[in-house]
Amino acid sequence: MKYPVMLLIIGSGSMPLLAATASPETQLSPVTVTGNRMAQTDIRAPYASEIHSAADIEKSAAISLYDYLSRYSSVTVLPSYGNQYSQLIDMRGYGIGNGYQNVVVTVNGRRLNNVDMVPQLLGSIPVSAIERIEIIKGNGSVAQGDGAMSGIINIVTKDQSGAALNITGGSHGKSSGSVSATVTQELFSLQVLADNSRSNGYRDADINGLKDASDADNMSAALTLFPDQDSELRIGKERSWIDTVYSGSLTQDQFNDNPTQNGSKTYTGQTFETDINRFGATFRFNNALSLKADHFSEEKESVYASGFRSDYDYQSTDIAAHTQFGEWQVIIGAQWFDGKRTSSGSDTSKKNAAI
Repeated sequence: MKYPVMLLIIGSGSMPLLAATASPETQLSPVTVTGNRMAQTDIRAPYASEIHSAADIEKSAAISLYDYLSRYSSVTVLPSYGNQYSQLIDMRGYGIGNGYQNVVVTVNGRRLNNVDMVPQLLGSIPVSAIERIEIIKGNGSVAQGDGAMSGIINIVTKDQSGAALNITGGSHGKSSGSVSATVTQELFSLQVLADNSRSNGYRDADINGLKDASDADNMSAALTLFPDQDSELRIGKERSWIDTVYSGSLTQDQFNDNPTQNGSKTYTGQTFETDINRFGATFRFNNALSLKADHFSEEKESVYASGFRSDYDYQSTDIAAHTQFGEWQVIIGAQWFDGKRTSSGSDTSKKNAAI
């Protein structure tokens, strides 16, 4: 896209007409959108979209994905009863109370939406590992199917090269650190990542002496095999452990008087654990036809200090064939999802199939 800049000063009578043109012209690199399964530049996409790059995230100095979305995107973010790792999100005015149920959040093709009324767990995604965030609204979200009424938040993680170490620290015992390394050879690529973030809490201790502290660990490993130049085999493993205590609400008068007070409340302790396995393959038959298949197996565990426990088991498969004829792109595929939550003697399940 070219943006010529021109300054015009127009006079009358004996004043001369002056004109100046800035040079050189500014050329902006095209941004590709992939969240709706058809890769195309944002200026050609027939829907509203926002693209946030790794450079944008790094310059923002955001301490978490929720922090970045809240301050630098059109997504509305509010804490869910003070839980900083599983906050409420909303797009296009569906309401902060249940707007998250109308947004599909994906990470490298894996849906984070739950079968119950629990928000997506974006707190398990290290902000330093994100390559791109795509926010797609309106008709561009149709291809993601169930639950994408208001739009999509598509998160793509980095394909790292070499090794990297990041360490940060701040007040209230806030600290984070991550280490990543990648080995790339002709026939394979192996990438590993370990991340930790913790905080001593901001609010005063509750009536039982408990602080709103948190500690989160994330680990991932991904192996990609290249049997030949037209095929790719993928296998990956992710684990997350989150131990957090979140405080209760304050009235407006209490907040104005002292935002760090406990409000005479008892805080809520909760632990999360996720275990994700993923398998996938891509085959390119020629320049116009390719086939991609991915399967995700996810087990999650949520336990409150009160003893209330929920166990989740999700199985999802996505297969799509992509072909292109000149300017036309066609995708034919199928999706399957089988999810179940077991908690306190009750079961909640959901099964989806789509073509």
